[in-house]
Amino acid sequence: MKKNRLLVVFAALLNVLGMWADGANLKLHFNFENATGGNVKEVISGGNIVGTLMNNAKVETMGKYHVLNLGSENGYFDMGEGTGKVLAGCSDFSISMYYYVNANQDITGLGNFLFTFSNNPVCTQTEGCYYFYTLNTQRVGSSTAGYGSEKSVNATQVSPKGNWVNVVYVQKGTEGTLYVNGQKKASATSNKISEIFGTEAPKYNWIGRSPFDNDVYLKNTKVADIRIYDGALTGGEVTRLAL
Repeated sequence: MKKNRLLVVFAALLNVLGMWADGANLKLHFNFENATGGNVKEVISGGNIVGTLMNNAKVETMGKYHVLNLGSENGYFDMGEGTGKVLAGCSDFSISMYYYVNANQDITGLGNFLFTFSNNPVCTQTEGCYYFYTLNTQRVGSSTAGYGSEKSVNATQVSPKGNWVNVVYVQKGTEGTLYVNGQKKASATSNKISEIFGTEAPKYNWIGRSPFDNDVYLKNTKVADIRIYDGALTGGEVTRLAL
């Protein structure tokens, strides 16, 4: 019964997205419908961008829909270097996705990153350029030189669990804004893509994994409908994504 309720809610969300989804600015879309042998083809590129399921992460069906299941064994999804090139090619940008954390999963510890875009697989206090979003405080962090130089857009509350959640991060100029389920949760000065990565796109683009040593992986979580838009979505567009 629990799985059936999840399916009904998720189906309702994606039915709305079917009516409004593929605007001119949509540059990347992982819907997990084309997964073969541990590889997942991205939609917009016609399969030229391919992500990889790592550490027993898997794609599973929910009725006619497909979602990423990170599992309980340090699973993560490597979105591939092509995804980093898409992000680095944007000036303003928006990232959107849905996720569902099991109600009994602890996500309060260090790590628990939903997404990471980094030029280094292991960042330190002084090294590493990145964007990330962690669920332990619903915080987007960005830096040009390690966590000692980090800027944050921080809702300062642990993420909801036991329900599907839509998160959208919008970067417009130097302002970053975080939306959760269509509601603005935080806004602050953040780093531009060009300031962080320059002309070199991030190579380490992950769902469910942090770029810091000793951080825990995000576990027992499902993720769906990963999107990158070239441009800043409006509040109304964010609301429609979250319906």
